[in-house]
Amino acid sequence: MSKWKKIVAGLMATAMVGSLAACGSNTAYAMTIDGMQIKAGVYIYFAYSAYSEAVSTLQSQNSELDTSDNDVVKAQKIDGKDTETWIKDKTLEYCQQYVAVEQKYSELSLELSDESKTEIDNTLNNFWDTNSKTFEANGISKESVKLVLENTYHTNDLFLYYYDIDGEEGVTEDELKEYYIDNDARVRYIKIDLKDGNGDLLKSDAKDAMLEQVNGYLKRVEAKEGDEEAMLDEMDAIQTDYNAYVTSISEEAAAETATSATDENGNEIAATTTTTAATTTTAETTTAAVTEEDSAAATETAGADEAAETTAAEESASEETATRQPLANPMAAEKLPLPHRSTPMKLSLPR
Repeated sequence: MSKWKKIVAGLMATAMVGSLAACGSNTAYAMTIDGMQIKAGVYIYFAYSAYSEAVSTLQSQNSELDTSDNDVVKAQKIDGKDTETWIKDKTLEYCQQYVAVEQKYSELSLELSDESKTEIDNTLNNFWDTNSKTFEANGISKESVKLVLENTYHTNDLFLYYYDIDGEEGVTEDELKEYYIDNDARVRYIKIDLKDGNGDLLKSDAKDAMLEQVNGYLKRVEAKEGDEEAMLDEMDAIQTDYNAYVTSISEEAAAETATSATDENGNEIAATTTTTAATTTTAETTTAAVTEEDSAAATETAGADEAAETTAAEESASEETATRQPLANPMAAEKLPLPHRSTPMKLSLPR
């Protein structure tokens, strides 16, 4: 605790005599930015956040570093700066973001919803019950924490004001749908191995026959183009047909190995079959695919004659993959066990 107080005291002293306008004899404020006064508790809070971020950064750079030793921390560099300078600059950055958000929020005459106000009060009370001693010992009041917490809600409201669907700088529902269609796809494919019932690679005419069969599958899917459900139903039917084909060639291979014998009296014993689970190799493979954006079916082949992979029965199983690319979340993630939902994000606000 004493180490933290020393660091904050040094940062506060720098802020008071820095290029920003200080607040004279009013010690309740640490600095003034663009005409707006920053309460000392708010400044210390951001300094606390910056210090925690610095320690986390140093630990990620060197997991063996003893960050509990203040001298060790001070001796390090982050982004080419000594730690104390980095913390001071980061604290100032947080304060500038705080002011930018508050001024723009006021300019647009935005107000917190009753739901947000209730969330803020509940979060603050729960947080303060657990952490009040730590923050009060470092000069951070409950009111200062509330101001920071409200600022994070203001940040979120501003973002939605500008960039939500139909916002000032946002996208329309149709634009969002178009982006989704252009960047996402639902894929269904059937994996087909070019092997016989014994798991041996098809050669020559047999291979050509299989490729012709696959092309037939493809034409069946293409015939349903424009109707996604019909295309998917056709893929199901093709999968069933292919499964039956695999079963048939496996049974034929097993029949070819059937043997018969006679007992000691010369009577014939019923034929038995010797079946060996044939392991297949990664052979030339054909895939049929359906995508949402153009509902086109496609095939792809890739081959190798090595590396045992799966049984013929396994290779016949259908697989379906759905890919979804979530839109990027612009809100910064939490860096500290602090009550606000996120640390102040880097937000360029229109003037």
